Amino acid sequence: MHLEYQAPVWHSGLSAAQSRSLDRAQRLTMVGMAGWHPSHSQQLRELGLEALPARWLRLAKRFARRTATRSRHTDLFQPVARSRHVTKPYREPMSRTVAHYSSPLPFLTRLLNEQ
Repeated sequence: MHLEYQAPVWHSGLSAAQSRSLDRAQRLTMVGMAGWHPSHSQQLRELGLEALPARWLRLAKRFARRTATRSRHTDLFQPVARSRHVTKPYREPMSRTVAHYSSPLPFLTRLLNEQ
């Protein structure tokens, strides 16, 4: 649960290999706790859970929405002036490197702009 609480911050910085590794750890833990099941997705359905990447994305979207609207940190997300030509409600920070592009603030801003 402690890792899940901080998922919006570190989810965007995970590589595909790290995400697969965490997913594998979840699968092995569930097999150890619940016994053998034909598939991981069936195990998740039976326990009322969802896959880690989908859950992390849902948590990140919720965190971004709440931070942008109901927090003392609303200044992190800069609203764009409304006009006919503007389709995105928040200005995404400029990124010159891949590391900055996948860091939390640009990632969360992109999530807010998807809605």
